[in-house]
Amino acid sequence: MIIYFSFKLYFTNDIGMAQASETTDTDVSQIVEKQYNNFLQEIGKKLSKIDANLAMQVMYYERKFPEVEPSVHLKIHYQDRTDMEKKRSKLNSRYGYLIALESRNGLKVAGLMDLKRIDEISSDPDIKAITGSASIAAY
Repeated sequence: MIIYFSFKLYFTNDIGMAQASETTDTDVSQIVEKQYNNFLQEIGKKLSKIDANLAMQVMYYERKFPEVEPSVHLKIHYQDRTDMEKKRSKLNSRYGYLIALESRNGLKVAGLMDLKRIDEISSDPDIKAITGSASIAAY
């Protein structure tokens, strides 16, 4: 047996007036997925070098547990011919994170940090991209 639910979805039109629309669960999931994808694209534009999914994870933990910064594992991808030892040393002296050389043009960085700190790190003109993951801080 298949049961379909229908309800009204409210949205604003071009002039800010609320309108109702009959919709099904499938329509709602497609609408929400499209809005989420658009949201991730906007985040990606604002944080050009930082992966949008990483930013979302960090922001989630920042809000869920405001008393402690999230535990973050970054992969920092640099431009070709970047002096990786110099970059490692600079990050280590400035922030004190655990840092390892990942590849010829990449570093792995681990530590407690918020999105503001990741954005600060991304301001280095030699950085092409920052990816990684965030989780609840280990105590």
